[in-house]
Amino acid sequence: FLLTTFYHHSQYIYPTIYSQLSIRMSAKPRKPRTLKNSIIDISEVTIEAGQNYINWINTTKEKLKEREGKLLMIRIKEIESIINLHQFIHTKYTISKDLIRKVLNVEMYQLINTWKGINFRRIKKPINSFRDYFVIGKNWWDINKQSIIGSSFWIGIFHNLQQKLNLDENNVNYFHIILALFDGSIKFPNTRKQSLINCSILLNNKATQQYLFKLHSSLNIEQWIISDKLEHDHNNKRYEPIGKKVLNQLKQTLNDIISNWNSNQLSQSSQSSNKTDLNQDDVQTVSLPQILPPPICPILDTSPYGATHGPSNHVSDVRYNPTISVFTPPNNNQISLSYTIWNSHMVVFVPLSPHSYYS
Repeated sequence: FLLTTFYHHSQYIYPTIYSQLSIRMSAKPRKPRTLKNSIIDISEVTIEAGQNYINWINTTKEKLKEREGKLLMIRIKEIESIINLHQFIHTKYTISKDLIRKVLNVEMYQLINTWKGINFRRIKKPINSFRDYFVIGKNWWDINKQSIIGSSFWIGIFHNLQQKLNLDENNVNYFHIILALFDGSIKFPNTRKQSLINCSILLNNKATQQYLFKLHSSLNIEQWIISDKLEHDHNNKRYEPIGKKVLNQLKQTLNDIISNWNSNQLSQSSQSSNKTDLNQDDVQTVSLPQILPPPICPILDTSPYGATHGPSNHVSDVRYNPTISVFTPPNNNQISLSYTIWNSHMVVFVPLSPHSYYS
C-alpha cells in the first residue's frame, strides 16, 4: 500500500524517480545476449537440466574441453609467431605436438573430468538457462587451470625452446626470447587484449618462480612479492594488486640482464683487440734471406742484443733491435737475418748503400 501510494504521488513530487519507476515496472524481460564470433556455441544445447541439473554436468564438461582446446591453439599460434620474429631463428620454430598432447589431453582434460557440478551453497543467482550454468563452470575452470598452464605448459615451452633451438641458459638469445614472451599480448574472441603470460602465474605458481630464479638469480619473484607486502604493512597502505607491478619488474630485470651481457661482451672485445701482454705462444722466429752487397767486414761486431745496428734514422724514426744474430754465409754474397717478431708485426731494414750500416 505504501509503495503504491508513493508511486502515484511521486509523479508530482519527484518526477525523475517517477520516470525511472515507470520504466522499470513496464520493462519487458531482457533477451539472452547473442555472442558473435564466440569460441564455442552453447545456444545449441537444448537438453533439459534434470534433477539438480544432473544432465548439464557432462554437457558442460564437453563444452569446457572444446573451449580450452581452441584457446590453447590460439595461444600456441601467438607464441610461435613471437619466437619466429627473432633474426637468429633460422629454422621455423613449432611447439612439440607431444607437449600439446600432454598438457591438453592428459592434464587439462583429466582435471575437467573431476568436476562434479555446481556447488549450490555458494550460488546466489538463480539458474534459468544452460548459459547460466555453463558460465559458473567456466569460472571454476579458468581459476583452476592456471596451475597446469604455469607448471606444465609454460615450463614445457621453455624447455622445448632450449632443446629445439639449442639455447642454453648462458645464451643471451634465450633471454631475448623469454623477454619477448613476457612482453607479448594476446586477444581471444569477445575479450580484451591481455598478457600472453598471465600475471597470476607469476604470483601463484611456484614452479615458474623457481625456474626463473634458476635461470638468473636476479629474477627472484618470491622475494619481490614479500618485499612489496612488507612495504605496504610498514607504510599502512591499502592493499593493491601487484600482478602488473611484478610483471613490469620482471621485464625490466630481463632488459638489465641483456644490457649487462652486451656491455660485458663489448668490453671483452675491446680488451682483446688492445691486448699488449706478450705471451710465449705469440712469439715467432722467422728466417729472412736478404740479397745484399758484399759485407764491409767478414765478421760483424755484435751488440748485447746479438746484432749490429747503426743509426736508426738511416731507415726509420723508430728504433728496432733484432734479437737473434747476423752471420756471413761462405759465399760472402748473402746475409741471413733471423728476427724475433711479436704479434706478427715485422720490420725489415735494408741498407741504403754498400757503406751504410745495416742491422
